[in-house]
Amino acid sequence: MAENYKEPKIIFGGWTDKPGTGIIVTGAASGIGAATAILAAKSGLKVAAWDMFAEGIKETIDRAEESGINIKPIQADLSSDEDVDRAMKETLKFCKPKYLANVAGPKMLNTQWNYQEVTGIACGMIHRLCLAFEALDLDEGAAIVNVAAVAGVFEGGGGDPWYATAKAGIAGYTKNQAEALKGRVRMNCVCPGGPIHTPRNHSAVEGEHMQHLISINPMGRPGRPEEEAAVILFLLGPASSYVNGQVIAVDGGLTLAR
Repeated sequence: MAENYKEPKIIFGGWTDKPGTGIIVTGAASGIGAATAILAAKSGLKVAAWDMFAEGIKETIDRAEESGINIKPIQADLSSDEDVDRAMKETLKFCKPKYLANVAGPKMLNTQWNYQEVTGIACGMIHRLCLAFEALDLDEGAAIVNVAAVAGVFEGGGGDPWYATAKAGIAGYTKNQAEALKGRVRMNCVCPGGPIHTPRNHSAVEGEHMQHLISINPMGRPGRPEEEAAVILFLLGPASSYVNGQVIAVDGGLTLAR
């Protein structure tokens, strides 16, 4: 064994952090973001739950039951530098973040994707919050997980080219920054698909296109937000301490069947 080599302490199947370690979860008012915030709170983390919709964050806290005490609601518009700065200051009064789950996506306008919003704001939101997080005095083992989608990363994406472009951009950003950060912060990307049955796409899941995807998915069903959240927390936590710069599809095997 090389001189000065320190054997790392690795405990699989649980957190090695002391209770109260901080995590920022964006998009925490619903869907995958809410599921991530709840699972993190139940794991003993202090969760700064960021979202534009304050009422939705309150619902997330209620769903966390007794673990809701670990969740701090923070209303924030991630497309605004000023709002991110204010939200980060508010977060630091509540906890010292070690983890960042970038789950939030841009809000739809009039049920149609606006290409400038999707490509510019979606990637800009990720970059803006990553920079704010990386500027903190981070503890060893800090990690970021960005959420993209299988569309545009593992497959063409079907309908909307701008949605697929934005998601491919998030995946590329993750790989680039994972190398640039030189291990100071690990960064990985989760790509949901399948589809995932969330409040945001409930009606779409019942539609013909989504039903076709479910019919060819090897799992034979849509995914649940909690299943995405479990992978996000795994990639943030110490059990994945040597996983860096990876883009992982969590889609029930859908991309194998396309």
